[in-house]
Amino acid sequence: MSRFVFWDGGLGGAAEAAVATAISLGLRHPQRMLLVNQGPADFGIEEGLRQTIRFHGELYADEAIPEHGFDALLRLQASGRLSRSNFADYTVPLLRGRLDLLCGTRLGDSAWQETEKKAVTEVLAMAEQTYDWLILHAHGQPLSEVLRNHRKGDVFVVVQPHRLGILDELFADMGSGHGDQQTNLIVVISPFDPHSRWGMNNLKRRYPLSLPMVGLPHLTEFSDAWNDRNILTYFRQNPLWPKRGGERELLIKGYRELGNKLLELTASTGTSISLAEKGA
Repeated sequence: MSRFVFWDGGLGGAAEAAVATAISLGLRHPQRMLLVNQGPADFGIEEGLRQTIRFHGELYADEAIPEHGFDALLRLQASGRLSRSNFADYTVPLLRGRLDLLCGTRLGDSAWQETEKKAVTEVLAMAEQTYDWLILHAHGQPLSEVLRNHRKGDVFVVVQPHRLGILDELFADMGSGHGDQQTNLIVVISPFDPHSRWGMNNLKRRYPLSLPMVGLPHLTEFSDAWNDRNILTYFRQNPLWPKRGGERELLIKGYRELGNKLLELTASTGTSISLAEKGA
């Protein structure tokens, strides 16, 4: 079991990257994945998926008791009834049999006090027994803290904008010693400007650390699909191998490259399983 942890330091981009990467992997690979929202319901990774959640028929008023998501799983865990066999029943299926969504809490901050952290850890431990890959969006924490809490098999995806000042600071921090985690870390530039003089080759020359780097260019139709809360339909309606030379190809190619690098790093940790692609 491996965990893919996306982080953007509050600058944005990690939620979209986490969801789009999960969908593109799910469309190509047979492994079971779980997208995890550890924050409030409807926000973060759920923002681009609200239409799918609505179609699932699980919208609740604020006072209702949620029947899926973290709140439901925490209740099951407290009663001793949570198991591998019923875990997926309390998630939203995105790609049947391949990708599920674990929605965040609807019960306010009181559900996430210090006393709940042990229960949340236990729910995630059960998720690790149920799924092959977990995809998490780490928010509200500095990168150093996220990396300190790493687990064997974790791969970190650091999403940052195409701005040298921010990237200079990031790579200076990387060079100051985050230890072994460097080998399991990918830097994603989003939104990436492929026409900039600071293209990928020049960025790699500027930053000598041997970290994988991927560019995800801005694409209006992708942003529209996210803002329409319907990113899953966007990927279902558009081929993973679009026509050459178009703007869509650059973005989809970027997500394919990011997914491939995640699997390469997973294999290097010794926690990988068969990665045969669909139809291969």
